[in-house]
Amino acid sequence: MITGPMEFHPYDLPLPNQILPCAILNEEATGLVAELEAKGKDSALGKLGYEIKEQKNVFMWAMWVSISAYLKDFGYRQTVQVQYQAVPQDDGSLGLNEPKPVNVFSVPQAGVPQAEEATFFAPWLGCRCSWPCTQLCWFYLLGSQFLQWVAVVVAVLTIVFQVLLLESMIVANFLAEVPHTTTWYEWWTLDEPWLPRLIWLLGKVIVFWFMIGNAVNFDDSQSFLASPEIRLLLRSLANRFEGQTYAYCTVVLWTIISEFATVIVVSYFALVSAIIINVESTGNALGDATIIFLIFDFIPELDGWAMGLIAFAACLPQDFVDQSSTYLQGPRCQVVYRTYRYVLFWWTGIWTTLLILLFRYQMTPLYLWVVPASFLYFLVLWQTWPYCLDGWPVCFPHGGPCIFWAALGTTLLWTGFFILRYGCFLFPC
Repeated sequence: MITGPMEFHPYDLPLPNQILPCAILNEEATGLVAELEAKGKDSALGKLGYEIKEQKNVFMWAMWVSISAYLKDFGYRQTVQVQYQAVPQDDGSLGLNEPKPVNVFSVPQAGVPQAEEATFFAPWLGCRCSWPCTQLCWFYLLGSQFLQWVAVVVAVLTIVFQVLLLESMIVANFLAEVPHTTTWYEWWTLDEPWLPRLIWLLGKVIVFWFMIGNAVNFDDSQSFLASPEIRLLLRSLANRFEGQTYAYCTVVLWTIISEFATVIVVSYFALVSAIIINVESTGNALGDATIIFLIFDFIPELDGWAMGLIAFAACLPQDFVDQSSTYLQGPRCQVVYRTYRYVLFWWTGIWTTLLILLFRYQMTPLYLWVVPASFLYFLVLWQTWPYCLDGWPVCFPHGGPCIFWAALGTTLLWTGFFILRYGCFLFPC
C-alpha cells in the first residue's frame, strides 16, 4: 500500500526496453504520445520504434494503479473539487454540484416576455441531491486506495481460479483415466472405419499448432501472450521513484503474483493441452476441435474478463478504462515479445505433441513430471534471457536481490508443493 506523499509526479517516457501506462506520463511525453497516435511511424516516437498498445489485462491494470500514486492523488484532488463545486464560485456563478433552480409547474411561452421564463422555481429536488455525495464517496475510495486494492484482490482471485481449474483438469481428466487408454495396436485393430480415425489422429497432433497460430494472429487471443508485458511493466514501475521507495513492498507482492501469472499458469499448458486433445477426445473432429479452442481461449481471456468486472463493479467510465489500459512501449519490447513466443510455443507445442503420441503407447502418471520441469524451465528463462537481450538495463536499481529471491522462492515453493501433492504418482512404488 502506498503511504507516501499525496502529490503524484508524472513519469518521463519509458526507456526502449520498458512499458508504461500513458495515463501517468508527464505533459511533454503526453504530447509526443498524441503525435504518435496521429502520425504513426512518421512521428518523432514512431521513428524511434515506440508503439501504443491497448491491453485490458487485470494484472497489468491492478499492478500500476496499486504501485503508482496516480489514482490516489487524483481521488484526493477530486474530493476537494466536488465540495468546492457545491457552493457558489468566486465569480458568483453556480458551482457544478450546487442546487440549481428548476421549473416545477409553469411552462415558458415563446414570444410572451412575461412568460419566456418559468414563473415558479424550486431548488434541486429528490435523489438528484445525492449525486455530489455519491461522487465524494467514490473519490474518497480512490484517494484511500480502496478501489485499487480491490483490483489487486480480483487479480489474485483470477490467478487462484486459473490454477484450481488447471489442477482440477489434471485430477479429473488425467489421473482419473490412468491407466485406461487405447494403445496403438488396439487403435489399429478397432472395428471402425480407419480413414476417419487416421485423419482425426493427425488432426489431434496438429490442432494445437493451429491454436498457436490463432493466439499469435488474432487480437482476441493476445492475452495468451501477455506474460512479457506483465514482466516488463513490473520492471518499468520498479525502476521508478515509487517502486523504489514507499511502494517497494507492493512491488515485491506483484513479483509473487507475476510469477504465478507468467511461470506457474503457463507451465500447465503442455500437459493440459495433451489431456484435452487426447484423453477427452470423442472422435468427432469438429466437436473436439471446438472444445479445444474454447478452453484455450477461455483460460487466458479470464485476465481481460476480470478487468471488465473491475470496471463494472467500480463504476469506472469507459473512456477512463480505455485510457488507463493504453500503454506506451519502447522499441526493444517487440524483441522480448518475439523471443517469448518461441520460448513458450516451441516448448509447449513439442511437449504437447509428444504426450499425445505417448498417451497411445502407455498412459502413466509419470507424465506429470512435465509440469514441474516446465516450472523450472520458465523460471530459469525469465531470470536469464531478458539480460541476454538487453544487458544491465534490465536489472533493478534498488532491491534487485529481493525481487530475484521473491520470484525464485515462489516458483520453488510451488514446485515443492506440486511434487508433495502428487508424490505417489510421481514416485510410484
